[in-house]
Parts: sequence; structure tokens; C-alpha cells
Amino acid sequence: MPERWSDNANIPISLLSLKLKPQDVSFYGPLKPNFNDACNSWQLDNPGNTLTIYNMAELLGKCFRRAMTPSNMTAGLRRPGISPFDRHTFSDDEFLGSYVTEMEMEPQLTEMLLTMPLPPLRM
Repeated sequence: MPERWSDNANIPISLLSLKLKPQDVSFYGPLKPNFNDACNSWQLDNPGNTLTIYNMAELLGKCFRRAMTPSNMTAGLRRPGISPFDRHTFSDDEFLGSYVTEMEMEPQLTEMLLTMPLPPLRM
């Protein structure tokens, strides 16, 4: 596991990804198929009519209530290992992509980047 931890939440910085975000796991996952089904049903019920943003808002409101359930929210915290905390949810292989950004830059390159003049702004 990575050794760098965020200061505020005691969560490894490398874990702050799509796998860890509870809303992606528990809310948007169930919302997407529900919304697609609702749009398909609307199109079958209203042949020849265009699905507008107003219709989408109504359909999304219905799907929102189905996706935002207590059981989905609880599962969204359990699946990424947030609550109850499970440090073994992710394998070490899943952290390999983050090691590319944790390499130290050469001092000469760092100095060059810090002293490089910025291009003029075009208005």
C-alpha cells in the first residue's frame, strides 16, 4: 500500500479514485440503468415525440427516489471498505498506476520548470 496519506481524512491519496467514491458505487450505479429504462419507456409511450430536458427532469426525479435508498447508501460505504473499514478491500496491484506520479523529478528539471517564463496572455 502507498505510504503517503492525506492529512485530513487518513485515506491513502492513491485511493481517492472512482473505486472509493461512495456516490459512484451506490448512487450512480443504480441510477443509470433506471434512468435508461425510464427514457426507453417514455419513448415507447410517446412515439414521434421528442424527449426534452423537461421530460428528462421528470424521469430523473422518479429514478432518483429509486436509486437513493438507505440500503444503496450503506452498500456504497461497505463496498469500497469505508464503513466498516477494511484495509484489504484493494490489492496492491490496484495501486501500481499511482506510482508513476510519485517519482521524484531531477533537481535540474525542477529548477528549469520553476524558472521558465510564462507565455504572454492573448486577449
